[in-house]
Amino acid sequence: MFGMRTSPVFAHLDLDAFFVSVERLDDPSLAGRPVIVGGADPRARGAVACASYEARARGVRSGMALRRAFALCPAARFLAPRPERYLACSRAVRELLAARVPRLVQRSIDEFAIDLTGCERLLGRPEEVVRRLGDVVEEHAGITCSTGLAATPLVAKVAAGQGKPRGRVVVPRGEEADFLAPLPLRALPGVGPRSEERLQELGLRTVGDLAAIPEEALREAFGAHGATLARRARGGEARLPAPAAGAPWEPREAAPTDAAFGRRFPRSLSREHTFSVDQDAREVLDRALVRLVEAAVAALRAHGLRARSLTVHARFADLRVQRRSGRLPHEAEEREVLALARRLLERLLRRRLRVRRLGVRLQGLAPRLHQASLFEGPQFRSARALGEALDRIRARHGWAAVRLGSGEPE
Repeated sequence: MFGMRTSPVFAHLDLDAFFVSVERLDDPSLAGRPVIVGGADPRARGAVACASYEARARGVRSGMALRRAFALCPAARFLAPRPERYLACSRAVRELLAARVPRLVQRSIDEFAIDLTGCERLLGRPEEVVRRLGDVVEEHAGITCSTGLAATPLVAKVAAGQGKPRGRVVVPRGEEADFLAPLPLRALPGVGPRSEERLQELGLRTVGDLAAIPEEALREAFGAHGATLARRARGGEARLPAPAAGAPWEPREAAPTDAAFGRRFPRSLSREHTFSVDQDAREVLDRALVRLVEAAVAALRAHGLRARSLTVHARFADLRVQRRSGRLPHEAEEREVLALARRLLERLLRRRLRVRRLGVRLQGLAPRLHQASLFEGPQFRSARALGEALDRIRARHGWAAVRLGSGEPE
């Protein structure tokens, strides 16, 4: 099926019910029982992070309210999430895979995309490589997985999803369109509940229906996302996606060093806030964003650093996390960082879901060079002086003594 050594071939490995699998690894008595990870008390506020296949058979799904999950499956064992444990297992699986394949990108805490192009002479037939990788993960990590093999990473990912649990799905070269065409719209990465609803309003029901629509028509109806959906419906590109910058599963590099002074400084600075009640009120979200930017920029000044880029991330009510990033102007202060943060937040809020947690991350940190002010206009020097004055006031009278506009307490 993938005999030509220079033709693109990609594998996708998806760990089955990952959080539940880790819990069963640590507590074998959970095997065969319906298990729901999201909270130990199903009567409390919260949502399902992961459900075993026994619970899914009763209608339980990720993102569902715990109370609803309990009503559907009262015999389930409810467990509080253990993020650090899941992350440790994810890294262990990554190390197993990275030691056996030359090109690997981790897509999420439980998904891995692998480029096997040109590796047949070294590793063997792609179908055999994928089978061995699944066996290695199950044997050494104790977790089962589903795998997909295809000519593009996207089709391989969809194939792995169709094979769950513990399945091996191979899409022969040239049959990508036939494989995708009958699948429901939600099987395509990037099609969420709202996108599906809008597409169905246009009379589209399957990925094949979507693939038949000209890209320009989808771009006109959905903007840039429409063009992306059009390409995905046709199988996507034959190249690995870029790694998720700053994702917790990415290998941690040593902190960079300021050679001039021999000191080390962090690679990034983050601040985040979890709301007591999921929020969609713009003024509440903006106040939280202002406070986060204030705190992050103040920490940046305290370290004598500047940032090259900013990422705003939000965890929504359905527990999905999305990020938007942008570059910052040289020696940016609160005003510039906040302006960019607000633009990025606006892009995130296009999902039209309530926000559970909001965060900002300043990245690409480097020592702040004060002599650069000789070449800057007076507005830059004034902004820096204002920021330093704010820091002095807060150090003396407390953080709440002075705030930026819209940053007053709720």
